[in-house]
Amino acid sequence: MLRKAIRRGWSDSLASLGGPPLAFTLLVVPLVGFVLHFAISGWAAMAPEFDVWSVYGVAATGLVLLLLFSYHVMCAPYRIERDRIAQLEADLARAEADLSANSARRPDLVIYISTTFPAGDPCPETTRPGWSLSPASWPTPARCQAPLVDGP
Repeated sequence: MLRKAIRRGWSDSLASLGGPPLAFTLLVVPLVGFVLHFAISGWAAMAPEFDVWSVYGVAATGLVLLLLFSYHVMCAPYRIERDRIAQLEADLARAEADLSANSARRPDLVIYISTTFPAGDPCPETTRPGWSLSPASWPTPARCQAPLVDGP
């Protein structure tokens, strides 16, 4: 999960900066400026400015980017779960639509909301993370099952 959070935090950080082209620009433009300053004035004129720029510019920019990345990594588990639930709810709505459209032809099919949590569902009545299709004659556990469409 940590690897997913870091990956998601990195992509969210790049997106908040305007994507990779803008992040690249933020890093390359000052370096090009120093190369030009060195080419025109030499090291003696550029050295004091380079020290000030590296301490106040690079360190401050790095600190801001590190804080931004840390914020996105901390928010990543919630965002990953939110996206997963949104996708599952879309799948559930699509399955409900398919089932209700086909209920006249297959009255033995019933759709059930089925939840599975490794440590147990804290609130099974309100959680809708998944769906499954099964014939109505199959035995189903009473816990975490709520029929959405009844056959005739």
